[in-house]
Amino acid sequence: YDSILREFSELFRKDDYNNALFKLSEAIKLEPSNLIGYEKRIALNMKLKNYNEVLNDADNILRLDQSNVNALITKGLANYSLKNYNSPIKNFENANITF
Repeated sequence: YDSILREFSELFRKDDYNNALFKLSEAIKLEPSNLIGYEKRIALNMKLKNYNEVLNDADNILRLDQSNVNALITKGLANYSLKNYNSPIKNFENANITF
């Protein structure tokens, strides 16, 4: 797992994002309950504007840790980017963020 994450980091530094995503998916398959792989893949997918993938990974994190504030916030940002305007408010409220 750790060696795959190191490979991901090297690919990311080289701006080889497609292969970096592939490496993160490999890592997640090896350790599906480890949040680090999901968190890194969320960050990369946000950068690539793959917002539906961000939502999927945020849901995976929340299945493992229902109170993960970062996943709730990221889910809100992805929903906002997809113009799902009602969902971000609920996501931010669940993360105890007030407006």
